Amino acid sequence: MLGWTLRWGLWLFAGIAATSLLILPLSGRNQPFGGSTGLLAVEIGHDPEFDPFISDLYLVNVLTGEASPLFPLRDGHDYSQPAWSPDGGSLAYHYLDQGRWGLWLYTPATGEVHNITHNTNPTHRPVWSSDGQVIALLASPRSFTLLTVAEGTPYSVPDQGQDTDRYSSPAWLATGQLVVSSYRDNQQAGFLLINPSSGTVSTPNRTGLEGQLIDTAWSRETDRLAALFRPASAVELTLISELGHEGAIISLPATLMAYPSWSPDGRFLTLTEFDSDTPGYSRLYLLDLQHRLNYRLTDWVYAGWQNASWQPDPSS
Repeated sequence: MLGWTLRWGLWLFAGIAATSLLILPLSGRNQPFGGSTGLLAVEIGHDPEFDPFISDLYLVNVLTGEASPLFPLRDGHDYSQPAWSPDGGSLAYHYLDQGRWGLWLYTPATGEVHNITHNTNPTHRPVWSSDGQVIALLASPRSFTLLTVAEGTPYSVPDQGQDTDRYSSPAWLATGQLVVSSYRDNQQAGFLLINPSSGTVSTPNRTGLEGQLIDTAWSRETDRLAALFRPASAVELTLISELGHEGAIISLPATLMAYPSWSPDGRFLTLTEFDSDTPGYSRLYLLDLQHRLNYRLTDWVYAGWQNASWQPDPSS
């Protein structure tokens, strides 16, 4: 699945290029991203001569185009998969510490960082529950681990016999269910709904949704699921208000996009676009869903601008 292969496959070409941005024509608008600081936490490849799989986290200001490292850039320190909490007060991320992966939390207000748990899998981004109390992690291609944020206590989602399915791209819905992309050998990917407390797995009707499901993200504010499908040679964005029903389909300006991330007010989406002509390059796109406009937010970089996560405004 794409969620498992993009990080490792594309980073074979990894390097880092200049982080200059194309400034959006939004600077004159007052607070265009409601409920947001206007900051994105983004993963960017780092120092290909040291290790092509090392990455850093950057903060990108959507209005000014400024990009700056979130942590000091040091060889051998790998940061990945950033995810802001629903209240914007904490950033979860994977960190390679002395040869061991762990899930960490960063608190911007104090600058504090601390480890939640060790032995996490860095190949998929953490997903926060709506109340900010639990984080879901894809522990393996076929299982999830849930972590209570306060205690860092991990517990596994019960296995309901879906051992031939490979999961990716989790999104946590308002109902308390996890929706995941599920892939079975020689079959197209589709939706699965998982109830974390019981382990119950169901497959919603996919009326009108054809093609391979690539990636998903859920908007808490608008209660919509952004689903990226590849029906043919291009990728389409489908906005779904109720699983099992058709959603609004938006044609995208590129053949391959992934990693959708909602603005906190549900009016904008960022997506990572991959260059079909030069493997390994990527850049960020911003979609204005209200006006159906799109902007190239960043320049091309090697293995960069992946897993963008909007920071909600802690004061709102």
